[in-house]
Amino acid sequence: MSRRILLLLVVVPIVSACALFRVYAPEYDPVVLESGVVVHDLVIPKHGERAATGDLVTFHYELTLEDGERIDSSWERGQPVEARLGDRSFPPGLEEGLIGMRLYGRRALLVPAEHGYGAGGLPPRIPADAALHFLVELMAIEPAPSP
Repeated sequence: MSRRILLLLVVVPIVSACALFRVYAPEYDPVVLESGVVVHDLVIPKHGERAATGDLVTFHYELTLEDGERIDSSWERGQPVEARLGDRSFPPGLEEGLIGMRLYGRRALLVPAEHGYGAGGLPPRIPADAALHFLVELMAIEPAPSP
């Protein structure tokens, strides 16, 4: 019996002390850009270059609608996508939300319809005037070519 008490007296303080050293991820407040795109950083790496207009970026994303319906996910396909920021190969609100991200950063974006697929939508999956929810993770940045 005394061994159990001794064990408790030693183990409990050690386990409790370990809780003091847990790393908790910081929480960031959402930012509303001038265009109305809402950017909520989830992971911001401390170092590294930031994506800028003209850069070729590789990223993973998940696209959902307001009701939570998943439309597309590069994670599900196991293949990230590439885009040159500013060439409008993706909805402008998504491109705008990628600008300023650091390598391996992760963001949630709320893109209003006018900066997504607009009044026409993208039938049959994305209805007209739909706000788009993106979860993005930046995987690579290739700086824009020098002029």
